[in-house]
Amino acid sequence: MGRGNSFIEGLIKVEIKTFNLEKFLNLTYKNGIKIWDIKKSDFITTEFNILARDYRKIKKIAKITNSKIKIKQKRGLAFQIYKLNNRKIFIFGIILFIITLYYLSNIIWQIDIKGNKTISRERILNSLYKNGIKIGTKKNKTNLREVENNILKEIKELSLINLSIDGIKLNVDVVERTMPPSIFNSDEPVDIVAKKDGIITKLYCYKGTPLVKVGDYVQKGQVLISGDIIYTNKETNKQEVIKTVHSLGKVYAKVWYEVFQEQELKLQKRTRTGKFIKNEYIILNGNKIYIKKFENNFLNYDKIENKTKVSILGYNIPVDKIEETIYEVDVENVDYTIDQAIKIATQKAQEEINKQIPKNVNLIDKKYDKIIEKNKVKVRLLYITEEEISYDQHR
Repeated sequence: MGRGNSFIEGLIKVEIKTFNLEKFLNLTYKNGIKIWDIKKSDFITTEFNILARDYRKIKKIAKITNSKIKIKQKRGLAFQIYKLNNRKIFIFGIILFIITLYYLSNIIWQIDIKGNKTISRERILNSLYKNGIKIGTKKNKTNLREVENNILKEIKELSLINLSIDGIKLNVDVVERTMPPSIFNSDEPVDIVAKKDGIITKLYCYKGTPLVKVGDYVQKGQVLISGDIIYTNKETNKQEVIKTVHSLGKVYAKVWYEVFQEQELKLQKRTRTGKFIKNEYIILNGNKIYIKKFENNFLNYDKIENKTKVSILGYNIPVDKIEETIYEVDVENVDYTIDQAIKIATQKAQEEINKQIPKNVNLIDKKYDKIIEKNKVKVRLLYITEEEISYDQHR
């Protein structure tokens, strides 16, 4: 059969597997489909060429005759143009990606502040913001030396500030000024308040007006000694503030610390075998693009992900690189006796309560309770201490 302008239109070399080749060829002839270079490979397999526009018709005929059809090769000008268009789109995508990266690399995406101890990070960030620097600011639109001078004028507690740009990160290195000690002002209105809940055991008031007494229960933030000097008129029994002072005194109280812990009698213990696999991928526009990927055949495993920023030519770009480590684990069913479970729960409770109790306090009493349930045990620890709970609060 004639080939026509097969190169211009595009031709396809197909392979067909059928037990009824004669019927298949008759149907192609009736449907006006041109085929050529017919080669029979074996009893059921035949290869031939068709025009690209006839492929859909061939598929329908293959379905009618219960034949299997497969494309072996595509040739012709139409397919070459299609490939070229795809390559153009791909090249355009790469160019667009590079332009986007270049644009993003000229923007500040991270601000790293070092050296601040008493000055909060938020205060420094606010000062940067006032001077036109924030996340998203273009690097070429900032005069770093001018910003440094402005911040030193705004934050008196700073003796030195150095701004430098590393890729997409702004480094802020500061040195705090050693400020002179504040002068004690006896007339400044200062109250003494409770920093914890407790029951008052001792109260020493050197200046000010005590508002609580020994045995009172007080709550965190409650005023214990007021800086107001109060005069009481004995005739009218009315009170009035005649003076405000910097109150002086110390207040001690019973403070209690309570923790609960529990331990299951039956649980699954997970132990790593030492086998692991590591995958790496980047996240671009919300899609995972794997750099390195291994098949996970572990039945039980732990997965840990470590996220870092992608760096190109020493510049960080806003693309996350994820290193995913998958550890194989053995899962073992563990049964504890009641005594073992109580011991474990008690140890966990002791560790937790030790973190809560300040050092150098007077331990008055401690209580220990345990509850045994069907599948677990519960432990309660209660420690009672005597400690200073007072601190100055300026008005």
